[in-house]
Amino acid sequence: MTTRDDANALVQRMQECFNSRQFDQADDLFTSDFFSHPLGTTGFEAGKDVHIQVVS
Repeated sequence: MTTRDDANALVQRMQECFNSRQFDQADDLFTSDFFSHPLGTTGFEAGKDVHIQVVS
């Protein structure tokens, strides 16, 4: 079971990767069937592509 501290650390690491645009460091944070509800995309690559478009 994941603890609250583990979950918080994971979210913080994910945010740091996206905010610094170091997407290659976030690859291991997502499973291949990851679904982003806000973006409506499946898979890390699709979410990464949308995020790049949003922040560009």
